[in-house]
Amino acid sequence: MRTLTRSVLLVLSVLTLIGISACRSSSSTSTTPESTAGANGAGTGGAAGGTTIKGMANTGLKSSINPLVTAYKKANPKVTVNIEYLSSKEIQDKVAKGEKPDFVIDGFSSLNKLAGSRLAGTKDTPFGVDFIQIAVKAGNPKGITDLKPFGADASTRSGLCASEEPCGRAGAAIVSGAGLTPAPDVFGDEPSALVTNLVNGEIDAALLFRADLKGYGGDKLTGVDVPGIERAEQGYQIMVLTKSNGVDAFVTWLKSDPAADAVLVKSGLRPFTSAGAKPAAAPTTTRR
Repeated sequence: MRTLTRSVLLVLSVLTLIGISACRSSSSTSTTPESTAGANGAGTGGAAGGTTIKGMANTGLKSSINPLVTAYKKANPKVTVNIEYLSSKEIQDKVAKGEKPDFVIDGFSSLNKLAGSRLAGTKDTPFGVDFIQIAVKAGNPKGITDLKPFGADASTRSGLCASEEPCGRAGAAIVSGAGLTPAPDVFGDEPSALVTNLVNGEIDAALLFRADLKGYGGDKLTGVDVPGIERAEQGYQIMVLTKSNGVDAFVTWLKSDPAADAVLVKSGLRPFTSAGAKPAAAPTTTRR
């Protein structure tokens, strides 16, 4: 009996230990639901955590958009914003072939050509306002300060964008408004072509939007302000193509956050959201 009792007690002890061990094991592997705030909109601007959004933008806006992306990333470290910079036509061709970025930033009429790809129920959001400058080589070696090179001036060589380009229509309007007959030595199919002409010394001056001048020319070119720029402002907008909380947060930040305004001003564009600033009433002939 004593042996049997000891055996029973031993079995009960083992079973008790197994039960305790099982309880401890169950307790250690249980999970507590984590907070979803970070994934559903934490951080300045309400960006989605761990989100990647992709956009296409006019190459001329590179010097304006890159600092914006950097500022947004600093405020929203879990968000990645990838931008592919292309000409307006390249953007249109890619979208027509089926590529669908989350958003596109370009001029008014260029975006109108993508209207069929716009996310249903959305409207394009104003991004910033650009203006024409005389583009010259860094340091302005020819000392150009007016529009005479774009008329019948034999001492200089000048260039204008082609008439179908926004910078071409705007440039011609400015020259004509100054009482001159536009007579450039070179017409550029794209703003980048005129920048190449300038950098290579083939022309002395060109009329370009400031974003194109900075985006394509960088520190190789200088911009000279000219009278009459109010007749040739260029408005840029953001078109959303896909449904995404990350895109919504980014667009909201761009159009409402003072930090975004500050970056735009520094890059040379005039924002729509600044105190006192109004959307530009640019003539339709100057819009992309």
